[in-house]
Formats: sequence, structure tokens, C-alpha cells
Amino acid sequence: MYAGAEFFASDFNDPDNFAAKLADMFMFGAQMGWFSLVGVDGIEPDMAIYDKLMSSKYDAEIEYLRMLSSAKKVANSYFINGRAMRRLPLNK
Repeated sequence: MYAGAEFFASDFNDPDNFAAKLADMFMFGAQMGWFSLVGVDGIEPDMAIYDKLMSSKYDAEIEYLRMLSSAKKVANSYFINGRAMRRLPLNK
């Protein structure tokens, strides 16, 4: 199972979509905050969002990412040593 998410420039058109993808990554214990850079070989231009995300316009999104990363530090042992007691519903 792939627990990561693909981020696209169009995700910024709907902040809830961006936040939902980050929440999915958090729930599955994936590495937080890995975004594609502009000009990397093999990366589609629509996926190169790092430079766009670093704009002050998206400070709220960066703060949300910071909060999830902090929460992940606390929950990490549950992600590593725990198990789901039931199926986790994903609403996309």
C-alpha cells in the first residue's frame, strides 16, 4: 500500500484538498513535508510546488504542516508499534 500523496499546483485552488492530503499522510505515518522542486528531472511541472509553497501567501498551509509534524513526533511510537483495530475510512 502506498501511503504518500501526490501534490499538484492545482491543490492550492482548494486548501481543503491540500489539507486532506496532508492528513492522509499523517494518518498512515508517512514522511511529512516532501514536496517536489522546480527543475528536477522527471518531475511534471504541475507537481513542482515547493517554490510556490514557500510564498508567504501559503503561511497557513505551512503552519498546518508544522502542527501535523509536531503531532507526528508524539504519535510516532503508535504508528510504528501500533495497529489499526478497525479499517480507517478515507473520504476523498
